[in-house]
Amino acid sequence: MFAQQLVNGLMLGGAYALVAIGYTLVFGVLNLLHLAHGEVFMVGASSWRSPAFHLWSSWPARCSRPPRSVCSSSA
Repeated sequence: MFAQQLVNGLMLGGAYALVAIGYTLVFGVLNLLHLAHGEVFMVGASSWRSPAFHLWSSWPARCSRPPRSVCSSSA
């Protein structure tokens, strides 16, 4: 459990570091604090959500069909 929490913390810290590096680069070049990173994240999340929703919404229907019975009579 400790190892999993350590990995989770490193992953979240990496995401925070990427956002912080983005802010640092923009502020260092423009000398202006530009807060549009949230908009970019929302566009990425929205573009991922639509295909994922369409792919995964039909997944239970495809996998929940009962298998064809070998012993069924087809008269």
